[in-house]
Amino acid sequence: MAIEAGGEEEFLRIIREEKGFNSLELYEYVKSFSRLSELLLMNMLGEGLEMMTDEEIEELIAEDGLIMAKHIFLLKPEYGGGDNALQSIEDILAELNDYRGEDFDAYFDELMYNYNDDADRIEAYPLGFLFRYGDLAHYYYEAASSLEINQLSGIVEGNDGYFIIYRLPINYDAIPVPYALAEDYRTLRVLAAYEKFDLMLNDWLSALNPVNTDELESIDISIMFKDA
Repeated sequence: MAIEAGGEEEFLRIIREEKGFNSLELYEYVKSFSRLSELLLMNMLGEGLEMMTDEEIEELIAEDGLIMAKHIFLLKPEYGGGDNALQSIEDILAELNDYRGEDFDAYFDELMYNYNDDADRIEAYPLGFLFRYGDLAHYYYEAASSLEINQLSGIVEGNDGYFIIYRLPINYDAIPVPYALAEDYRTLRVLAAYEKFDLMLNDWLSALNPVNTDELESIDISIMFKDA
């Protein structure tokens, strides 16, 4: 084990005063379990990401209530938007409804980047917003959840502006809104791999079918930590 800068005595002081360990051996013993767990998890996650199919992910998240959407948003005049914000958002909606090209997604993205007072959040969620009830404003969730996949909303009025919402199929490489807000940038695919790992681990533990013996019950584990 590499000793931190300051020498072994300083390191022992740190693990004694800040970590609660009175010996280097006990510290290393406990840390070994943590490292083993991390290695097992990383190995299983790696294999899980490679082996998991979209169908498996869909099954794992089926009960999560997740939906996904993008939007175009214009502020109301009293919140810093243009004087004709309502007319402008209606004109954008008319443009979208009149589109007859082959790639509506690309056309929506073009207008979303050109006409939007929500640039920071659009930049933060380039694939769209992945969320469930309670993650975003209730009117946004209600409007988005009422749409079919690839369906466009009408004008949705929010507290400070107007939305046009476009519901998307769930993208497994998107980051759910609560995780992104917490600066946890795991994608839905990675989170599904974590859930698969937990399910596999629970299956393994259940299959062990442990039985308490008199010898096990007689062990006094407090002796191990009496000097800790």
